[in-house]
Amino acid sequence: MINIAGEPFIFHQIKQLINQRITEIFICLGHLGEIVEKYIRQNNNFGITIHFIYDGKNLLGTGGCIKAMISKLPENFFILYGDSYLDINYFDVYNSYVKQKKSALLTVFKNKSMWDSSNVEIIDNSIKLYSKSNKNDNMEFIDYGLSLVYFGVFEDYKKNNPFDLSIIFENLSKRNDLACFEAKNRFYEIGSKEGIIELDNTLNK
Repeated sequence: MINIAGEPFIFHQIKQLINQRITEIFICLGHLGEIVEKYIRQNNNFGITIHFIYDGKNLLGTGGCIKAMISKLPENFFILYGDSYLDINYFDVYNSYVKQKKSALLTVFKNKSMWDSSNVEIIDNSIKLYSKSNKNDNMEFIDYGLSLVYFGVFEDYKKNNPFDLSIIFENLSKRNDLACFEAKNRFYEIGSKEGIIELDNTLNK
């Protein structure tokens, strides 16, 4: 709900998704999520279907929350981080996912730890390792904030058990089952004061 260029950030995210021809969105909400839902319901002239899923009293994490609603999702679906504003073509990402024939695809950006700590090692255009905790000097790329997954990657994880989405991607990378798509345009985020100011200035141009 942070104000960016005169509107709550979620407004800009939804508008971006509409421009990508997305017609149905599932929003995972946690603490004070009711404020987000109330805003969207009162201002929903977006013309798309929006669902609200709550983490609950026992926090499930990014992976556990998706697992809790997996039966409502299609066979393949995009995952977008709630604090990311991305300049990327979803159709290009999807076509790359289909072509590479792996269980999931991670969009990456050659970050070299410029905006945040790099966490993806790529060799010959293939992800060798993605990890938030087991980092090495060969990691020049960072998770860009958008992924595309086959719903079956959640099968081995128990419902109502908390876990982070990064665990799934790390395990897939170790099995050589994680495709990648390199984004050329930098990402924006609202997870820091500097990021908020930068995005606000960008969208106000």
